Amino acid sequence: MTRLDLTCLQVPEEHKGQPLSAYVGSRIVTSFPNIAAKFFKPLDDAASAQTGTKVQTKIKVLGGSVEAACGLGLADAVIDLVETGTTMKAAGLCMLETLMTTEAVLISNPQSKHPELTRRIIDRIQGYMDSTKYQLINYNVSREVLPAAMKITPGKKSPSILPLERGDWVAVHAMVIRKEVPNIIDELCAVGATDIIVFALANCRV
Repeated sequence: MTRLDLTCLQVPEEHKGQPLSAYVGSRIVTSFPNIAAKFFKPLDDAASAQTGTKVQTKIKVLGGSVEAACGLGLADAVIDLVETGTTMKAAGLCMLETLMTTEAVLISNPQSKHPELTRRIIDRIQGYMDSTKYQLINYNVSREVLPAAMKITPGKKSPSILPLERGDWVAVHAMVIRKEVPNIIDELCAVGATDIIVFALANCRV
């Protein structure tokens, strides 16, 4: 069970064309001051040697909503983790440089004296991770176009199909990738599905 994250230098969207050198000596806000200092030190040293004066990037430590620092005028850029990029884009930022790629890994001891507890912990974590990645979509469709609809929503394993009182129609329930939901709804409408409802998942076991 793993998850990849990027630690990136993020800058305002309107400055995405700026070279990395433009941020040497600037104000950087981050929750990772040591990583930021290590990244900017050779850049600062090169700029100092070129100009003949000491150049030092100003690194400030901030916990919490680091991405808001630029909008508040506290920083010229930020260094923060990027998983999906949603928070970064909402703050009007874009990635200028990737400092490092990190991976969170869950490791269990195969010789554990409590294998049932270990399995339960793993299942709970996996269930929560699945609930953040997937949503549940329900819709009604005629059996005539059911094969086409099932291609659109195959589910994580398979969709659930229940007959309706309405002739040859069925209700379909399937888990779908959260970020693909808008396109899936459009495709279902195109093949004739109706009564499409999407539910967020608080937790699940699949």
